Amino acid sequence: MTRPAKDFFAPLAVGAPAPLRDIPARPSRAIHFFDPSNAKMAAKIPQMVGTVDVLLSNEELSARSLHPDLQPNPHVPADTRLWAALQNASGGSWAGCVYDGERIAHLLQLGLEAEARVMHGTDASTARDTRA
Repeated sequence: MTRPAKDFFAPLAVGAPAPLRDIPARPSRAIHFFDPSNAKMAAKIPQMVGTVDVLLSNEELSARSLHPDLQPNPHVPADTRLWAALQNASGGSWAGCVYDGERIAHLLQLGLEAEARVMHGTDASTARDTRA
């Protein structure tokens, strides 16, 4: 069921308050990430100082360690996990979300070689089966 445009700000149920028309307050935190190799973006940095709480370059962001409580969600679909693995192998989202086929193939080959060493007992330090 679609509502006409004139009813956009009308309450959705009898007795409900009208939807907000404006943001009631300024957001409390503003974090901005920038690519210092992008000249247009780098030129805007001086204007942004004082208007944001945190200003980080992509390099600073990628150098930070993850929170220790951060864990993969076991309910993520397999195709999404594959997409994330391919993105990670290609340099991650900061690398432009473009698959690097040669790097992915190289990493897969290294993984297959490592698995073969483990299965044949030539690499006892990592001899464990990680398959579920």
